[in-house]
Amino acid sequence: MHHLLVEAGWHANRTVELSHCQVPASTVAGWPPAVLAFLSEFGGLMLYFIRRDDSIAYLHFDVVRAHQNATGYPLADYAFRAGELALYIIGQAYTENLLLLMSATGQVYGGYEECLYAIAGNGETAIEAICLDLPFREIP
Repeated sequence: MHHLLVEAGWHANRTVELSHCQVPASTVAGWPPAVLAFLSEFGGLMLYFIRRDDSIAYLHFDVVRAHQNATGYPLADYAFRAGELALYIIGQAYTENLLLLMSATGQVYGGYEECLYAIAGNGETAIEAICLDLPFREIP
C-alpha cells in the first residue's frame, strides 16, 4: 500500500492544514482527535487501485467533496447501528459509492444507501483493506 500512498502524494510526516476545508468551522471544531489526526495526515489524497475483478477504483479523503455527496445518506442511523454517538465523514471509496466514516476512537465504517460496514479499527488499516479489496463485516 505504501506505493499507492506515495503515488497519491503522501510522505512520512505529511501534515495537511485543515482550515482550508470548506466545511463549516463548527464541523471541523467538532472533530475528535482521532479524526483530526487522520485527516491531517491523509486529507486530500486520492488513491487508485485495482479490484479483484480487475476494474480500477479509487478512494479519496476530500472531506468537502464527500460531504457534498452525502446527501440522502442516513448518517444518524449509521451511528446508531454502529453503536457510536457520532460518525464523521472522512472520504469516499469505490468510485464514490461508499461513504467513509470514522468514529471518535478511529474505527472506520463504510455506508452505502441502507448498508453499513465495519471496515477497520483505524484509518491506515482501512486504506489497506479497501485497496486490497478485502471483504467488510456488514452491520445489521
